Amino acid sequence: AWWDGTLGFWCNAIPALATHGYVALKRVLVAGQYHHPQGIFYGGTKQETSIEKLLEFMTEEERQILAPIGKKDPVVWIDVHTGLGPFGLDTVVTEKPLSSEEMEKWFPTAYHRLTPELKNTGAMDGYELVKGPLMSLIYETSEKTALSLTQEFGTLPGVLVARAIILENMMHQYGEEQGKRTIGRSWLQAAFYPQSTQWRASIVRRGVSLALQSLDYILANQNQQGSQEETIAT
Repeated sequence: AWWDGTLGFWCNAIPALATHGYVALKRVLVAGQYHHPQGIFYGGTKQETSIEKLLEFMTEEERQILAPIGKKDPVVWIDVHTGLGPFGLDTVVTEKPLSSEEMEKWFPTAYHRLTPELKNTGAMDGYELVKGPLMSLIYETSEKTALSLTQEFGTLPGVLVARAIILENMMHQYGEEQGKRTIGRSWLQAAFYPQSTQWRASIVRRGVSLALQSLDYILANQNQQGSQEETIAT
């Protein structure tokens, strides 16, 4: 375990990085796989129960939370992630077909803003083979009316994040129970929730800013739609 977690990892990682490059290796990891149940990012054989329950709750007839704008109040859905990008800074990705100018106008505090055409660049480089992310599912279920955003906060360099995921999975699959609860968890926490007050203050500040800006966007577009409907009626 000591060898795999230290020198052994780097003895395998460095030649692979030199041969294939960082983005190619990242693409293989984040795209997932369906042939090795004990491997990382295994896609499974059916939809997760949590996703089924979530969609059931949000599309039930008496709620219709994800109903199109005009039938019910519009929805803002922000999926918060950590792990990719500069330390403590956010990359914001939208499923809506907004232009770069619109993204800058409505979400000015985001460090990096990605439109659908550019969403596989920067911190999200290598994600072009990923199919079926939650944000796309929410957006499509709402008949493309929900403002669905992903806010990704950077932590450690990508290679160290990948190392933590690989080692935690190794511990989960083959380690002792005590190790699963302590060592594996500590690796993930270091990679996805750094023990830094500066980092935590930044994600709270930027997270609240994006939430408020998203509400401003929804309200402005709702008012605009209301004005257009009144004009048509007149």
